[in-house]
Amino acid sequence: MFTPLSDNETHIKTLCSRLQLGQPLESVTSLTGGFHHRVWKLPAENGCFVVKQLSADTDLSNTKTVSHYNVTETIAEKFAHCGIAAVHALKYQGHYLQVLGNEAYLVYPWTDAVALADGEVSVHHALAVARLLASMHEADIDVAGVESKLSDATEKTDVERMIQISNDVDPQMASELNAHRTLLCRIAEQYKRAVPLLRRRQIVSHGDLDQKNVLWDADDNAVIIDWESAHKMNPTQEVTSVALEWSGITETFNRNTFSQFVTAYTQSGGIITRDLFEAALHGVLGKWLDWLMYNVGRVVNLEEARQHELGEQQVSFILPVMVRLDELVPALLDDLSRQSAQPTIVQTQVKT
Repeated sequence: MFTPLSDNETHIKTLCSRLQLGQPLESVTSLTGGFHHRVWKLPAENGCFVVKQLSADTDLSNTKTVSHYNVTETIAEKFAHCGIAAVHALKYQGHYLQVLGNEAYLVYPWTDAVALADGEVSVHHALAVARLLASMHEADIDVAGVESKLSDATEKTDVERMIQISNDVDPQMASELNAHRTLLCRIAEQYKRAVPLLRRRQIVSHGDLDQKNVLWDADDNAVIIDWESAHKMNPTQEVTSVALEWSGITETFNRNTFSQFVTAYTQSGGIITRDLFEAALHGVLGKWLDWLMYNVGRVVNLEEARQHELGEQQVSFILPVMVRLDELVPALLDDLSRQSAQPTIVQTQVKT
């Protein structure tokens, strides 16, 4: 049974003791921004802290799950040592994840940096993220236990099965999925073909560098949070995904911002290989397909009302994004072809 941290004084005191936070000074209060987990503000004698309480469906009996959180926080700390403004959890006896009974927590120092609200993202912010991403890729850190997710490509048969199963649970959603059946199956096939190309070069990076995970301080400097999705990935795929995100792919896409993002990344030392760019675009679409599949699974899970609702919302959000991106692929390839005349764009694969 999930017990909110605000109702668990014993866990609050244990976290404060383990991590040397000092005595708690005020009541723990809930913070907005946690999509899957709960996030709390914990004022204590030695400062203010943010506590991420993992969701009730986290399998803490699975050693791989526990290891994942410790590994991803190690990644964040290693990037911080490389000069990247990365927020990482506090450690106790070498472990970042604090497992107390049936609950697990990650505790972070408070930062006054804030996420941008809708409509506040400017070209300045996008280019700052591009330069930051180039520095992260250039660092090319090494962390034991980090895995790649490229082997998890969705198969065409999985798409067919997804639509069939959803029809028995949510006919309206199934009808929407079925209307895009051809597109979804094609994306699955293109992603499957792209994976061997994307696997040629993989590095450790953040994996989810969207607007909610980049905070901005009073001087408009970026601070990266939430490293839970960190893994090994192809750098061309990641920069393509992040450039799309910061150019408004989920709302109103700006091709000029996307082009400037790519240029800022390459001028800061990042490498975009022209022959991998198309594979990267299909890889991004493939990851959107994976996220779609996950959320259809949420809808099918009738035992969790909240997960069911979140899944329905995400499916309705994801499908238009995938349609929009698929339509943009030819234009983005043309744009890169024009940019390839510049010395910052590499014509062929040079790093394997």
